[in-house]
Amino acid sequence: MKIDGVCHCSQIAFEAELEPGKVSICRCTDCQNISATAFLTIAVVDGAMLTLLWGEP
Repeated sequence: MKIDGVCHCSQIAFEAELEPGKVSICRCTDCQNISATAFLTIAVVDGAMLTLLWGEP
Protein backbone atom coordinates (compact mmCIF):
# COMPACT_ATOMS: atom_id res chain seq x y z
CA MET A 1 0.00 0.00 0.00
CA LYS A 2 1.39 3.43 -0.92
CA ILE A 3 1.09 6.27 1.60
CA ASP A 4 2.27 9.88 1.73
CA GLY A 5 2.11 12.67 4.25
CA VAL A 6 3.95 15.21 6.37
CA CYS A 7 5.32 15.07 9.89
CA HIS A 8 3.46 16.69 12.79
CA CYS A 9 5.48 19.94 12.51
CA SER A 10 5.03 20.04 8.69
CA GLN A 11 8.78 20.35 8.08
CA ILE A 12 9.20 16.96 6.33
CA ALA A 13 7.11 15.34 3.58
CA PHE A 14 7.40 11.66 2.72
CA GLU A 15 5.99 8.76 0.72
CA ALA A 16 6.37 5.06 1.39
CA GLU A 17 5.29 1.54 0.50
CA LEU A 18 4.09 -0.48 3.46
CA GLU A 19 2.42 -3.72 4.36
CA PRO A 20 -1.19 -3.19 5.54
CA GLY A 21 -0.54 -5.59 8.43
CA LYS A 22 1.95 -3.09 9.89
CA VAL A 23 -0.65 -0.36 10.44
CA SER A 24 -2.12 0.08 13.91
CA ILE A 25 -3.61 2.71 16.18
CA CYS A 26 -2.56 4.27 19.46
CA ARG A 27 -5.02 5.73 21.91
CA CYS A 28 -2.73 7.13 24.59
CA THR A 29 -3.49 10.69 25.74
CA ASP A 30 -0.47 12.14 23.87
CA CYS A 31 -1.71 10.69 20.57
CA GLN A 32 -5.26 11.84 21.33
CA ASN A 33 -3.98 15.39 21.86
CA ILE A 34 -1.84 15.38 18.70
CA SER A 35 -4.64 14.05 16.49
CA ALA A 36 -7.54 15.83 18.28
CA THR A 37 -9.48 12.56 18.14
CA ALA A 38 -9.75 9.27 20.02
CA PHE A 39 -6.69 7.67 18.37
CA LEU A 40 -3.71 8.19 16.06
CA THR A 41 -2.92 5.88 13.15
CA ILE A 42 0.64 4.52 13.10
CA ALA A 43 2.35 2.85 10.14
CA VAL A 44 5.63 0.95 10.56
CA VAL A 45 7.72 1.30 7.39
CA ASP A 46 11.02 -0.32 6.38
CA GLY A 47 13.54 2.51 5.88
CA ALA A 48 14.39 1.23 2.40
CA MET A 49 10.75 1.78 1.40
CA LEU A 50 10.62 5.40 2.65
CA THR A 51 11.33 8.42 0.42
CA LEU A 52 11.69 11.96 1.77
CA LEU A 53 10.05 14.41 -0.61
CA TRP A 54 11.27 17.58 1.13
CA GLY A 55 12.76 18.69 4.43
CA GLU A 56 15.53 17.16 6.54
CA PRO A 57 15.21 15.03 9.69
